[in-house]
Amino acid sequence: MNKRVLQFAFLSLIVSMAFSTSAFAGTFRSPAKDTMCSAEAGTWCANGYGVQAVSSGIYACIPDQVGFVGWDLSSVTETIGSAQVSLTTYDVSGAPQPPTGLVFELFVPASQDWTESIDQASPGSSGAILASTTIALANGSEPQTVVFGGSSKPTDAATLGAYFESIKTTGPATVGVRISGGCLLGTVVAFNDREDTGNLPGGAAATEANLILFSPTAVSVSSLSASREMNNVSAFVAIGLVSLSGIAAGSGLLKLRKRRQGID
Repeated sequence: MNKRVLQFAFLSLIVSMAFSTSAFAGTFRSPAKDTMCSAEAGTWCANGYGVQAVSSGIYACIPDQVGFVGWDLSSVTETIGSAQVSLTTYDVSGAPQPPTGLVFELFVPASQDWTESIDQASPGSSGAILASTTIALANGSEPQTVVFGGSSKPTDAATLGAYFESIKTTGPATVGVRISGGCLLGTVVAFNDREDTGNLPGGAAATEANLILFSPTAVSVSSLSASREMNNVSAFVAIGLVSLSGIAAGSGLLKLRKRRQGID
């Protein structure tokens, strides 16, 4: 094999090894807990109605109820660089008609210690904004997905990643969701929860709150299954196969060039 081909093979192997030890993605489709609460801190919560966000007012929304979701990230040993959160509706009412959209915010709960108990005190609706998104939703029970962060909003994705990285070892990492804009006199958006309250097609595994984490160096990594079955080893194998394909292609081009030049 030509010396240049060998050099190319060596460099490809180094790049593959470097990438395989730095890029990861993990999907957490099963929240450790989720509930809905009054927007007023210290008041009631009520599990069993999905993760609801309710606001009143005309366009300048006043939150009446907020939803909370938390994931157990204790198994995540890698550094989290960015994240994406997806929520799926099972009921929407009082939403403005497209093209007007609703503005949703993910925020930091005043406390991470909330539970699903109906007699607990609400953490309230205040808290720093982690991510926001504007989407036009149709009224009714047709499932619709609301996405925060991810590749379409890299700044929010980085903010979410830093947040989850900072609290991943302190217990369930939780976020609140509220409607902050676009609502009418009474806008209710109910997201499916881990108990599959909405009875959506496919069950809770397909429609409950979904969190995807990415490493700091992962530019574009496909969503993985809940078991995170594509780990660094399989990523290494996959990238290695690509490298070998490149080596084979390079070798073939070299042979073709020699033939055209009359070299054996």
